[in-house]
This record gives sequence, C-alpha cells and structure tokens, in this order.
Amino acid sequence: MTALQDLLELQAGSRLTGVAVLPLAHEVSDGTGQVVLQVAVGLSESSDVAVQAVSRFLSRCVLAINGKQADGSEWFATFQYVETGDDPDQLYDISYDMLDRALTLTGVEADDVWGHVLGWSDLHAIYASYAVGGIVDWSTLDLAIGLVVTLTQGDLATLVPLVDGAEGDAPDEGRDATTYEATDPRERSAGRRRRFDVLLRQWAATYDGPDAQEW
Repeated sequence: MTALQDLLELQAGSRLTGVAVLPLAHEVSDGTGQVVLQVAVGLSESSDVAVQAVSRFLSRCVLAINGKQADGSEWFATFQYVETGDDPDQLYDISYDMLDRALTLTGVEADDVWGHVLGWSDLHAIYASYAVGGIVDWSTLDLAIGLVVTLTQGDLATLVPLVDGAEGDAPDEGRDATTYEATDPRERSAGRRRRFDVLLRQWAATYDGPDAQEW
C-alpha cells in the first residue's frame, strides 16, 4: 500500500481510473505552501463526470484523481493548493465550504467527504517514513504530485530516483540533461514535473489493465 492510499482511506480493492494535473499546477513555484486533500465518496454521478465538473469551480485545485471502490461506488479526490501558512483547521473549513459549493453548483451528491491539510513538513515526513531521502529541494506541490504518481508507478523509493536521479534513470520521453545539473530549484522543479507528466501519460495508456491500480 502506498502513502497516498493510506491518506485516501478508501475501501480495500478500490481502483484508480483517472488522474488530472490542472493548469494551476504548472504555475505554482512556491515551495512552502499547503495542499488540502479532499476525498468524496458515494457519488451520484460517474466519477469522471463529477471530478471534471467540480474541479472547474475550485480555483485553487491543482490535482484531481478518481475511480471506483470495491463495492462499485464512485469516488474522487481533489488537491487544492494554498500559498499561505494559514491555520490548518481554518484552511480545511474554507476548502470544505468551497468543495461543498462546487458539489451544489454541479448537482453532484456525495455520501461523505473527508480530507487532510498537508504542508511541506507533513509531506516530507511521509516520504521520510518510507526511508526516502534526497527531496530537500522538492516543493510542497512536487511532493504532492509524487504521491499521486506512486498510485501508478509503485513506491516512493522507486519514484524519487526515477524522476530526480541520474539522467540514465529518467523516463526516456522529455529527457533534458540540463535539469539534472541545474542549481536553480525552480528549474529542477520544472524538469521534475515534466517527468511526472511523462509517467502519468505512460500510465494513462494502460490504466485499465495493471493490477497495481487496485488496492
């Protein structure tokens, strides 16, 4: 089980069927913000339809994933990014209200919603709990995207060197050797996100087959 599977708290045997990296994710460069992860289950609509509709009303949404639980019910999860260091409880309440409004506006009903507020230190601790190092210059959003990619690529110990290691360890598509030698954190982050995109595109072509997408 991956770290994100633990956070999602879905039924054993649940399945991932969709991943979307929204435009805002490519604009965020700050490394110290917070991510609000919210999970909605028991949807009244297909999760593909629901997450696309709802995410349009979440101005701070950077990532969205969706799928089916073992009992056949639909679920989605959104990741809203906030650059400030607001109180986590207050931040979650605000984000919950935004999601509730988005559900109302789109006519999507959910049996339950829950989530977590994750800052850089929280995400770093998750990686550290899996004995994964070498991520000091990863931003909050890099760490969050990394967790999503592990749902498609396996564990964190495999992922980190794949996207941030030596050039020969990187995905073939979109490889740019200069990103491995760059000292500017923003350049390294941009290269990292390009490699994340490559991995997600590779998964998207075969997502309905691999057993790894079920937990």
